[in-house]
Amino acid sequence: MEDKTFAQSMEELNQRALKEITDAALSCWATLQSGATVTSTTAHIENEYMREAVAHVLYYVLLQSLLFDAKKRQMISGKRYEELRAYTETLANQVKQQPFMVLPLGTP
Repeated sequence: MEDKTFAQSMEELNQRALKEITDAALSCWATLQSGATVTSTTAHIENEYMREAVAHVLYYVLLQSLLFDAKKRQMISGKRYEELRAYTETLANQVKQQPFMVLPLGTP
């Protein structure tokens, strides 16, 4: 049996954190769709790092949805939509480069 390298262990932890963040964000989405705020929707998450990570995901999805809706209703031009979408993507990519800080994770 081979021991895992530190890098492999960290990658596994990051993948586990990503799954937990995604699962929590998906479970919060329906509540958010019904008109709740991101803060109230994520208030039940005890781990502050997990709560912040889920909130960031929800804010990102909300912003992308609002931008798309504004373009669809012709409230903003296609050029403005692309400009704002590119900006939010840049922010999201900067966040993706950071390691997840949700430890300690919940029990498996």
